[in-house]
Order: sequence, then structure tokens, then C-alpha cells
Amino acid sequence: HPSKRKKKPHVVVVGGGYIGIETASAFAGWGVDVTLVIARKLAMSKLFTKKMAGWFERYFEQNHAINLIKEAKVMKFYGSDRITGLKLSNGDKLSADMVILGIGGKANIELFKNQLEMLDPKSDIGGIIVNEYLQTYSNPEVYCIGDVAAFPHGNTVSRLEHVDNARKSAQIAVKNVVREKKSPYIYFPYFYSRMFEYTNDPVGFRFYGERGTAEDMIDIVHFGDFNATTTAMFGAFWVNIRTDEVIGGLLCNPIKPEFYQKLHDIVLSGPSLKVRTEENAQALFQEELIAELI
Repeated sequence: HPSKRKKKPHVVVVGGGYIGIETASAFAGWGVDVTLVIARKLAMSKLFTKKMAGWFERYFEQNHAINLIKEAKVMKFYGSDRITGLKLSNGDKLSADMVILGIGGKANIELFKNQLEMLDPKSDIGGIIVNEYLQTYSNPEVYCIGDVAAFPHGNTVSRLEHVDNARKSAQIAVKNVVREKKSPYIYFPYFYSRMFEYTNDPVGFRFYGERGTAEDMIDIVHFGDFNATTTAMFGAFWVNIRTDEVIGGLLCNPIKPEFYQKLHDIVLSGPSLKVRTEENAQALFQEELIAELI
């Protein structure tokens, strides 16, 4: 009888980074009503352009019925022994059976202030400075890994808040602690996310390389199909305007998983993209894939 049907639970996920969007997609895949609250104008705003975020936002709303609320923050929670709802900065009041906060974190390095050399916390990178063996500059007996480690990468320094870097830097640091001959941490920056894995139409992306800092002049050149309402392959290259060099690349929903490796190889080789058009970006990517597609 319709009146006896159990109402689906409503989960509110707060946060538009990869933790938030992965959590929201998982609950949607399990058949739960989901609202995703994002404080900024775009989902994944630290990585996605407006064009990229637009595709994912449409996919979330149109294909999986996720209610998306942008440019809003949580002002108040309701409930006594358990949560029943929340109020947002835009005035909305939402009922909720569960609220999940995935609002990110800040590298906690205060414990080591005045003990270990660090980058300016106000800079784009921040973190504890380490050498190629993950030893801190201040004390070679102290090693640093994961989110807080600012490690050398080519002619620059990288600090990555991602599980892949945490795992691989830990492996190298442990080896260097116990072995007399040390191994350098050679890591090509890499970031990935997978969504809707519990459905018949999962989506995902990988990013390789660098996005540049506030001081760099970077142009982001897109390629692929951003208008499709279903899963479609698209991506972008991050190009240093001063040198015309491709320094980073992102690929979403590849036709074949091996295409991720192709993107990796393109970015690693640092090709030139002097005329930065979508057609040329597509041609650069297609040139590497043509043998695979035949």
C-alpha cells in the first residue's frame, strides 16, 4: 500500500571537493535522497574550470537527481539527541537524517613551528620542506611524508593532499630510514577521483602534472565533448603561457582505461602547445591515441 511505503532517507553532504562529491555520488548510487551543499561557485573549484564543473554538476542533477546548492554555508544544525536538519547562509532550511561534512582540511604543521623549516603558510604551496629523500631540511633524522611534505619536483616544489602521494611517499621514507643507501622520491603529481561506482554508469577523472601557482601565467585549453548528458570523454591541458609548455592534463571518462596512461605520457613529455585552441588540444591528445582507436 502506498501509505505504508518507507520514505527514503535524506542525506545532506556539505563540501564541494573530491570527498564531498565522492560521498554524494555513493549515497545516490545506494538510492538515498542526496543534497550536496557547496560553499563556492563551482564543484571541485581548486581543479575544475567552469566548463568542467558544469558537466559534472549537470550529471549530478540530471542523471542522479542530486539536489545541488551552491554558494551556501552551514549556519546552524537542528536536533537534540540526533540531527534533524540544518540552516544555510542563503536562508534555506533543510531536513536531514544524516549530515556529512567533507569541507577539507588545512595541513597541521603548527606543532613543528620554529623547529623545522617550512614554506610560507600563506603561499600556494606551504608545508614542511624536505629534500629528495624526504628528509627535512632542518634535521636529516626527521622525515616527512604525505599532505604536509613540500618535496622537490623538477625545478619547483610540490605539496599534494592526496592518498596516492601519501602512500608512495610513506614507502620511500620507510626504506630510507632503514637502508644506508637512500632512494630519491621521484613522484609525478597525480590526482584521481571515481564517482557513482555503485551504479551502471560510473564516472571518473585523473589529473597529471602541475596546475601552476598564482605567480605563473597559465592557460587551460579544453578538448572533447562537454555537452553530452551521458558519460563522455573530455579533458584539458594546463599550458605555461611563457614557455608554451604543457605542464598538466586532466582526462574524464576515457573510452579505454589505457588512455589515462596516454595522458600521463603526454604531460610527462611536456610538449609545446603554441596555438592554444580546443582543436589543437584535441589534435595533441588524438595524435597519441590514434593507434588505439583504429
